[in-house]
Amino acid sequence: MTSMPIDNDDPSGQEGALDQQAPTQNQHSIPTFSNWLEVISFLLRSKHGLLLTGLLIIVVGTVMSLTLYFMRPEQIEVTTKAGTFTLKRGNKQDAIILLSPVGGDENTPWVSTGIQVKSKDKVKITASGRVHTSLNKLIEAVQTDAPNSGWVGPIGSMRQHERPKDRSKDKLLSDKNDAYYGYGMLLAAVRDSKNGQVKPEDIVPVKDGHNFEVKTDGELVLTVNDIWLSPESQDTYAPPLKSGIGVDDENFRYYLEKAQNQAILNGEDSNSWSEKKRLEKVKEQYTRRLKNWSKISRNKNWNAWYEDNIGAFTVSVTVSK
Repeated sequence: MTSMPIDNDDPSGQEGALDQQAPTQNQHSIPTFSNWLEVISFLLRSKHGLLLTGLLIIVVGTVMSLTLYFMRPEQIEVTTKAGTFTLKRGNKQDAIILLSPVGGDENTPWVSTGIQVKSKDKVKITASGRVHTSLNKLIEAVQTDAPNSGWVGPIGSMRQHERPKDRSKDKLLSDKNDAYYGYGMLLAAVRDSKNGQVKPEDIVPVKDGHNFEVKTDGELVLTVNDIWLSPESQDTYAPPLKSGIGVDDENFRYYLEKAQNQAILNGEDSNSWSEKKRLEKVKEQYTRRLKNWSKISRNKNWNAWYEDNIGAFTVSVTVSK
């Protein structure tokens, strides 16, 4: 019996192999999408495209509406007090405040926020921005091309930049227990709802962030640390010159610096001044300062140094019951 030769070019089970290689007519690839536009485009090309697209829009809109409904604040307030924008929800209220460093009005350094708090409330404050507590010095620095470090954030000025140092005790929040509270530092307090006063011991140094518990019912008020003048502030505004004064005296150096800056504006070389000339210039500055104080005292312009401030802080406040 003769055997038939095997054709190696015709593999056995060829029909089965072809069945495995050929895709079935009912097999479909799963579409993938990289953005919502591709999803909508796919739906519109489908058999019921408009209907499916409409249903998708309704579902998404419903989900967003429910989310906004349950997250909504119960009350939104916009007040002119310190430019306060307040959201209230349940036992919590959040506020964003644009604080100018010029004080409340001619009678108080404290700026009303319109935020009412009660004893035991928890308050969280954060802040950013920059202020300058002497527009006069800033202008003087620009005119004389002198470096000026007066711009500060909510933490306030540094101790080494303070002159004269005797003024420190007259700041709204004065230094105590070796703690330094610089000019321009953000401060907070609660104005008592009964007497409308702020107790000095209740002033809170916020700086750029602080949490505290309210001690009394009232309104949250804010300001920056500076000196609020009074009828007793003559020596603060015009530091007195001592007998036998010289460059070793801090008040002498204070007035001499003012005289030297004025000389630059006048095109005068202060380096050529004799000791006698320097003393004359210092006394001129002191006399001018006393005249300015007489005007402030006569007009009761006790907010003179707050009116000299510029810049702003953005303050975020959260009050929890």
